Amino acid sequence: MRPRLQEQYREICNKYVKLFCEKHKVEFVYWVSGEVGRIANFGDIYYFNMSDIAEDLDNNYPEGLILKWIEDVVEYSESFKYTIPLNRYVDGERYEVEANTKEDWQYIQSRIKQEGFHYCFKHYSDFKEIKDKMFHNYRQWYIEYADQLEKYINDKIESYE
Repeated sequence: MRPRLQEQYREICNKYVKLFCEKHKVEFVYWVSGEVGRIANFGDIYYFNMSDIAEDLDNNYPEGLILKWIEDVVEYSESFKYTIPLNRYVDGERYEVEANTKEDWQYIQSRIKQEGFHYCFKHYSDFKEIKDKMFHNYRQWYIEYADQLEKYINDKIESYE
């Protein structure tokens, strides 16, 4: 019974993939590691879990939306340290990416020149008006590492006393 059930599962997964290709106008290339029902590759560009494929088709999500979702996941999830689930993406949730202007970056540059790099980022401002998450990640990491370095140096000095 088990081999027959596995064969039926593979057939169903392949039918889902065929419908997915027709809906999104993509070409199925292969199942990753040859494991039918796990991760499917389309056009050597997109990779989807079987559960995402089924969710898209079972819920009749808009054509192409899952492609935009996976593109956003690849582009933003590392910077944002999380992945928006497909169903929440369909409901309108997006990565909050707000572009700052050249003038915003020039303002920061002028503050660095005026106040000094360390003082600018540790004491002068938290720059909440800057909407770039990576900027805030780097700023926070800089402060943390600067504090660790300062502590390390102070500990070294104290070790000689």
